[in-house]
Amino acid sequence: MATLVDSVLYPGVYNEIFDGSGLSSGMYFYRITAGTLKKTEKMTLMK
Repeated sequence: MATLVDSVLYPGVYNEIFDGSGLSSGMYFYRITAGTLKKTEKMTLMK
């Protein structure tokens, strides 16, 4: 498990770089939490 951002951000557009070089190819899940919104999505990592 990894945390990319853990801070309060003001409305706007943000980019965050995810370095998956230490992970194997496969299906991963990620979660975005904003206030009361919690969304989990799938990510496919292919090397």
